[in-house]
Amino acid sequence: MELREKKQKRCTVEERAEAGDMWDHTAIAADSKLIVSLVVGNRTQEQTRALVHDAKRRLRPRHLPAIFTDAYEGYESAILDAFGHRYPVPRASQGGRPARPQLRWPQGLAYGQVKKHDKGRGIERVDVRVVHGKARLKHVLYLLGYKVINTSVVERHHGTSRLRNQRKVRKTLAFSKATRYHR
Repeated sequence: MELREKKQKRCTVEERAEAGDMWDHTAIAADSKLIVSLVVGNRTQEQTRALVHDAKRRLRPRHLPAIFTDAYEGYESAILDAFGHRYPVPRASQGGRPARPQLRWPQGLAYGQVKKHDKGRGIERVDVRVVHGKARLKHVLYLLGYKVINTSVVERHHGTSRLRNQRKVRKTLAFSKATRYHR
């Protein structure tokens, strides 16, 4: 998270879309460390949806990736919306309006979450949860050389970004005044 123009607590309601806490929503390929997508903005459902849809657009057609995220509640619905398949619901009778198609997780998509529990200035514990595709997730973890689901690639990218960009350094009075400094 970075600050732009002002601290979040000093922003008015109108200013919050363009100032205050800004997040670098990042999708990175774990094997090559290449950035697939980057969306800068507030941490909202719309920004999360924009990141996932942009990442899907940049991937090979019909490619189902293994996805590791933090426990932000917006990811699950955004991933399902972007990668899910719509299946028709069988009709019970011929009368009435047909039911909307059901949105289901596609076979082959693997999704896991990492939730960190803070205690004071450190992390008390880390919970790992497989949301979908347990068997494929195990296979992908083996191919990547990981023992458990983790978000280390994105965390390393954010750490490097903070070190290289003075406006993102923590615990300083370096506030970014333009979106271009977040890219």
